[in-house]
Parts: sequence; C-alpha cells; structure tokens
Amino acid sequence: MMNDLRQKSKFQTGVPGKVAALRAALIVTGFICGMVVSQTLMAAPAGWQDPPSSSSSEEPQSAADFESLNRMYRDVQPRPAWVIKGDFEDTANHTKYLLVASEPRLKQREAEEELEERLLEMVSRHVEDTVAAGAGDAIDIDLDYIRENLLEYHQECETDGIYHHVLMWQVTDSNRGMLDADEREAYQCYAQLKVDSLFEDWAEKRWESQVVKSRTMQIGLIGFGVLFTMVLAFAYLAAEHKTRGFYSRRLQTVSFLCIVVAILSFWYLSSHFAWL
Repeated sequence: MMNDLRQKSKFQTGVPGKVAALRAALIVTGFICGMVVSQTLMAAPAGWQDPPSSSSSEEPQSAADFESLNRMYRDVQPRPAWVIKGDFEDTANHTKYLLVASEPRLKQREAEEELEERLLEMVSRHVEDTVAAGAGDAIDIDLDYIRENLLEYHQECETDGIYHHVLMWQVTDSNRGMLDADEREAYQCYAQLKVDSLFEDWAEKRWESQVVKSRTMQIGLIGFGVLFTMVLAFAYLAAEHKTRGFYSRRLQTVSFLCIVVAILSFWYLSSHFAWL
C-alpha cells in the first residue's frame, strides 16, 4: 500500500514538471517560428529590388566576325540584313531586338535543337537582367510562348520563325591540313527575339505571383510543423498520464518515429516548390 502511494505521489509530482517543460518548449518554438514567419512576410521579393548587372561573352556574332573566326566555313548564300545587324535597341518604342544563333552543325535538326536551347537561355537571362535574379527559371517560359509572343518573323524565316542558313564546311585532315576539294553541307539556324516593356511587365507580375505563392506555402509548412509539434507533445503527455508512466519507453519510441515521419514529409513537400 505504501509503495503504491509513493509511486502515485511521485507520478503526480512529476507531471507538473513535465507540463512546465512542455510549456517552455512550446513558447520557445512559437517564438522562433514567429520570427521566421515575420522575416518571411517582411522580406521584400527579389522582383522589387534592383536587378543585378550581368555581362556575357557568348553574344551572337555578326557575319563579318563569324567569317574572320571561322575560315573553314563558306557561305552558299548571303545572310539577311537582320542577321548581319545583330542586336539593336529601338529606344523610341522601348523594344530590344536580340539575335540568337546556333553553331554550324552537320544535321539541320541538331542546329534547330541548339537554337531552341539558346532561345530559352536568352529569354531567361533577359528576365533575370530586367526583373530579378532567378526569375527566369521561376516563371518557366516555354518555346510555345516564345514562338507566339517574342519571335520576330522575317520573310526568310520558316513558319516557326527560324531562318536556316546553309554553309559549306571544308573538312580538316589532321595529317594533310585543309582539303579544299572536300566539302560538306553544314546548317546554322537564326532567330530574332523582340522584347518590349509589355513583356517585361508581364514577366514581373508573374514573378511577383510566384513569390507570393512560394511565401504562402512556406508559411503553411511552418504552421504545419508547429501544429504537429503541439499535437504530438500533448498526445504524448496524455498517453503517459493515462498509462501512469508504465509505457514511457514505448511512447518515446513512437514519438521519435512520428518526428522522423514529419521531417521526411516536410522535406518531400518543400522539394515540390521553389523557395523564393
């Protein structure tokens, strides 16, 4: 009888201490999560900051530069004037014209695929220069949008807005040098991007919507973590109180497994959206 009373009194005195420790842990956790949420809400989206300045050495070359650097290629027909002109800006209409070109390839399809990749890279880089760093990947512009809204169609271009230029490639022999008589056809693709203030405004609005979406999901994940922690803590204390502390080891093991599952779920959910 005395032993039962001692265990009961020991159990009753231990519960308030655990409750106090739980309250302190919840207060600290709530304070930390509140600081994180406040910093997330108060941080200005990158789209509202000054865009970083960047320069690239991989700008498209004019016809004269191309001929001076690539003596092994010979034009079958002259390039159009807009290809020779390259990049330029129409300041009156706030419009930029960007020339995008592929390298000469033996297969036309390879040149087209390389041009498509460079179109995406050029548009993404322009968005990052005018809107914010990382905005080019966040708004996810595809080739269909570029063809419908950004490509400048010339009479030399195909229906997809791509100009196919044919070159003669002088095959190089490592033993005998250049063989002028042995030539093969090579293909080079060109396209011209037309970006204006309307596109830049559209890109900025879409970037801001992506930032708001990302911040909302971040707050949701943080709230889920706080709520799960509170539910787990109260469930643990309630179960330990009902079992009078006889299954503490098992409850601790189950709680630990629940924490591991929560961390994995948090990582899985957070990997499905960009943290902006």
